[in-house]
Amino acid sequence: MPTQPSSTGQPAPRRRGAQKSPKKQMIAIRLAPDVIERYRATGRGWHRRIEAVLREGAP
Repeated sequence: MPTQPSSTGQPAPRRRGAQKSPKKQMIAIRLAPDVIERYRATGRGWHRRIEAVLREGAP
């Protein structure tokens, strides 16, 4: 699949398509703004780190 150049002349990043069979379920959860800020400040992968904490605390 060729990439189209962006306005800067750089090739556009390739993006993944939809999953063939979803491995995870999408939900909505409300978290306090300070919690979100602290996780986002840790950089890429902050969603996975939240999932790990939830998994550890799951009954």
